Amino acid sequence: WDKNIYKATVEDNSFHFNYDDLKAEGDLKIGRVAVQAVRGFGLGDFLRALVSVVLIKRSGFLVHSSGVVDKGRAYLFLGPSGSGKTTVARLSNGRDILNDEAIAFTRKNGHWQAFATPFYGDFGRQDSNCNAPIEAMFFLKQGSGFSHRKLNRKEAIVRMLHQIMI
Repeated sequence: WDKNIYKATVEDNSFHFNYDDLKAEGDLKIGRVAVQAVRGFGLGDFLRALVSVVLIKRSGFLVHSSGVVDKGRAYLFLGPSGSGKTTVARLSNGRDILNDEAIAFTRKNGHWQAFATPFYGDFGRQDSNCNAPIEAMFFLKQGSGFSHRKLNRKEAIVRMLHQIMI
């Protein structure tokens, strides 16, 4: 396959995935996956991609974000690397931490739910398999001071789309 071309397809229970130096295909129903990768390709990247494919099949997606649970509700912090997601997790003050790197979003009982993932960043591995309905999302941007404003729905969706991992 051609290097630097990305392609993912999901049909019924099977998937095909091509990205840079990795090719994978599998059958989700029987739990079989075949992977071909060049030496040095990051397994973590492949696993994130595989989880993304499974989530798409379940009408969900993986988001570059950190999140904490307070009083049974998820508060999510989205943003690029260096924007403060891990810092927010560190400041969670004993609350359950979903993750400081990647959180799965799926619909559960008609509502969006945030799920912990095994893809942690600088904060380290959490032993929690925590999930909670989403209460609020905050979009972080590194800056020299603090400011905030409420985004309209269109702005929020555009910013969230930039943080979806696939």
